[in-house]
Amino acid sequence: MSAPGSPHAGGAAAEPDWLRLQKKIFGRYVQQKLREGGIKKEINDLVKQLDDGVILIELIQCLSGKDFGKKPQAAKLRIQQIEGINQALKFATNAGVNVKSVHVSAEDFVDHKENQVLALIFQIIMKYLKFEEDEEGKQLDIRDALTLWLNNKTSGHSGFKIEDLTKSFHNGMAFLALIHKMRPNLVNYEALDASDKTGNLELALTLGEKYLGIEKYVTAADILKLNEISMIVYLSDWYHGIFLLQKQDIAARRIGKLVNVTELHDKMRAEYKQRSAAILAWLNAKIAALNKREFDDTMGGIRHLLDAFYAYKKGEKGEQISAQQDAAALFGNLALRLAKHKRPAFHPPAGTSPPELDSKFEELEECEAKRSVALYTELARQVHLQKVDKRFRAANARLLEWVGEKKPYVSTVEAINSVEDAEEALENLGLYDGEAGHMLSANVKDLNGLGDELVKERYEKSSEVTKIMHDIKHAFEGLASAAQSKRGALTKALADQKDLNDRLCRAFADSMKSWTEWLKGKKSALAASSSTALDHQLKEVEKWLPTARRRRTSCTNWKATTRRCRREDWSTTHTPACLWVMLVPSGSSSSSCSPRRSPCWRSSWRRASVRA
Repeated sequence: MSAPGSPHAGGAAAEPDWLRLQKKIFGRYVQQKLREGGIKKEINDLVKQLDDGVILIELIQCLSGKDFGKKPQAAKLRIQQIEGINQALKFATNAGVNVKSVHVSAEDFVDHKENQVLALIFQIIMKYLKFEEDEEGKQLDIRDALTLWLNNKTSGHSGFKIEDLTKSFHNGMAFLALIHKMRPNLVNYEALDASDKTGNLELALTLGEKYLGIEKYVTAADILKLNEISMIVYLSDWYHGIFLLQKQDIAARRIGKLVNVTELHDKMRAEYKQRSAAILAWLNAKIAALNKREFDDTMGGIRHLLDAFYAYKKGEKGEQISAQQDAAALFGNLALRLAKHKRPAFHPPAGTSPPELDSKFEELEECEAKRSVALYTELARQVHLQKVDKRFRAANARLLEWVGEKKPYVSTVEAINSVEDAEEALENLGLYDGEAGHMLSANVKDLNGLGDELVKERYEKSSEVTKIMHDIKHAFEGLASAAQSKRGALTKALADQKDLNDRLCRAFADSMKSWTEWLKGKKSALAASSSTALDHQLKEVEKWLPTARRRRTSCTNWKATTRRCRREDWSTTHTPACLWVMLVPSGSSSSSCSPRRSPCWRSSWRRASVRA
């Protein structure tokens, strides 16, 4: 069927208003028929959404009542889309749609050719759009049937005349006449102004939506732009709206008819089964999800789970509670209707009755409480682990600071110039060993205890903690090795200093022996002299000799003397006479026994000094 401005007529480059409106009206028609068949799909761009044949097959099934069988799946590949369209066109032809008259192909659908696609949709609409029949029971032409129906429904109303299906409706009076015919109290028809086209159309569209169930998907301005084909489809909405209103009036008068009551009850039963089954499935899935206790052992993970938990309680759960309440209200309404009409009570499938669903929701509440406890327990564990990690890192910082302070000490061997220096250095090293042992037994042990706790509790930074413990262990092992090396060096230095002292003692003893022999010689020489002065010198020497012998054999005094000499660098700043003064007992006369008077003594002393 074609007419001026029909879908398969050639169009301009830019989409005209009639084509835009025709796509909208046809799309709304398809969506409405699918919804009546129980298929909820939004039709936003009819031409593009028909390119795989799925919606076209569903539309034919809903209109014809025939079963296509296993329909094709939504396809993206062109060859699959063409195959699906060919199946749909064949199904439409078998259902009685005159497909050949519009010369449409599967490629036209895939290529989104609007004129050809809309032409086929119009053929389908014409096939299943039924109006009143003539007296002989023959189906009239769609335009004639619609015009006849409109004239019958608007007879007795002035302000318009239905001469065609476009301009006759531009002032809105025909629409308002239809409403006034069915509900006179809604419109004060005598007060209407036929010249107020926009006002009349707006009033008609508003009342049609509110009382006739006609969706307001076109505007008053759109009515003025509709061509005849689009207007036929749009007026079919008014026809069905008024027809349904008439049915409601008849049902109100014939409420007792069993057929209508049974159909309504069956629909209510089916609707409750569908709703309750969906609610039960959601409850089972949600309970299973809430019973899971698998956490990723991270603070970010547990906070994400808590956010998701509260988002579920705030949004998803509320929606399901509302759905359950609606289902319970539907069940109660059905029970009252069945009791009123003395029909058997409705027994829903197991687990879907309102009390059973209420019990399931109580189980859900218990799972939520346990889930909340588990989540907050895990959160507390993560907070505790972060505190332990903070303590662990503080302990590590202190140990690293101590290691940094002690590493230069154990890596350096002090300069040893005496036995006392070596003994003092070894004593200090022993003190360090005690301090290091305390650090190992206390601080390092505490650090390892904290680290072991973090690793055992699967802390998210366990690998980093393990590395820190390994590094601390390695650092202390390095200190121990360096301390051991230092101890060996100091022990050797002590032995060297003791050996040096022994050699100095022997050298001094040798020097004293020579000097004693010299003194004896002098004594013998002086004994032969009768000089009073020589007698006096001899007495002084004899007086000093026991003291010298004691000093020669006194190792302790000698060590003190040699230490002092080393400290004062006596080999370069003191003469042997200085040593002599240190050896002569107090009260002795240095002038009478000074070695300076004897060149032999000075020479012997110099040699002893060199050996030392």
